Amino acid sequence: MLGGRDAGADARLTRSTREGRPGGDGSVAEAIDKMRIEIHRRPTGSVADEIVSIVRDLTGEWFTEDVAPGTRRDLLFHDVICARSDGRLRAFLMFTSQDGAMHISLMGTSPGYRGRGLGTALIDRLAPHALELGFRELVAFTVPPAAKPAYQATLDFYRKRGFEVVREYAELWQSGALELRKSLARGIDREAP
Repeated sequence: MLGGRDAGADARLTRSTREGRPGGDGSVAEAIDKMRIEIHRRPTGSVADEIVSIVRDLTGEWFTEDVAPGTRRDLLFHDVICARSDGRLRAFLMFTSQDGAMHISLMGTSPGYRGRGLGTALIDRLAPHALELGFRELVAFTVPPAAKPAYQATLDFYRKRGFEVVREYAELWQSGALELRKSLARGIDREAP
């Protein structure tokens, strides 16, 4: 359901991300329970401002200087799934479609909220949304770890969620890119072994 907030996402997030996770003070499951997942179609205004703010916070470590201004333009044509806590956007996943597949175009989590399962929660929400829209495959691109070792964590993140590297592009971006794909026909709620 695009167009503002997906009212059913809160319950689905809590139900799908709590299973198998430890509970208690400060746990991942507890942090996720406090999050609200929203889907925005072509976000503008404060939602776009919050996304660009997270991108700026991650510039240098994860993104180059041109990503923040490009993100604002991309939001004119991309939709977003956001995780919100205490009224503030904490993580986002931008997506669009191309060549019959749902493409993850950019993903980021506020530095103080990394490692709490928000990225997984956003991917878990994107998969059924993509299926509802008729897509059977998710696609993502990332920087090759050989070019920037910090991106090994990104590659591991996607692989753990069932994505496979299908191609490497030397000519994309400043340091090349890896194309990753995940078939939604194999199951959307299970992580890869």
